[in-house]
Amino acid sequence: MCTMGHARRSSILLGRINISCVWDSIHARMDAAERRLLGVEHYTPDALCASIKKMAPRCIRAQPVLVNGQPLSEQFLDESVQRLESVTSTRDGYDMSSCDPLLVLLCSMLGWRIEHNFAGSNIVYTPARTNAGRVIKLHASRTHQS
Repeated sequence: MCTMGHARRSSILLGRINISCVWDSIHARMDAAERRLLGVEHYTPDALCASIKKMAPRCIRAQPVLVNGQPLSEQFLDESVQRLESVTSTRDGYDMSSCDPLLVLLCSMLGWRIEHNFAGSNIVYTPARTNAGRVIKLHASRTHQS
């Protein structure tokens, strides 16, 4: 099972715009057990990001994920971990992609079926081994996710 300890609260940065819609939209869809698993009972975008970065190497393969019915390669999963570990700030936005490592990780780790409308294209992330516990719907434009 993929688990991790509690994350500390990060300080609030005053005077700068905080673009954390990706992290906020994911946190808003998590239930209490998922928040505990990720150690983000006291949410900040930085806490969620830090937790995900720590869990990515051991949890991205918790179960296979199909994206629009297609399996992902080992190379893609390795590069996904590198991408997630390279995120350095939640305040400058998150560069979402059409087959996104963050959504792959959440699908694999939490067993979510994620229906993502990405700039008008529908992309479905499905856990291969389990029936999805929940269906999560996300919408992303070129500048915002909700």
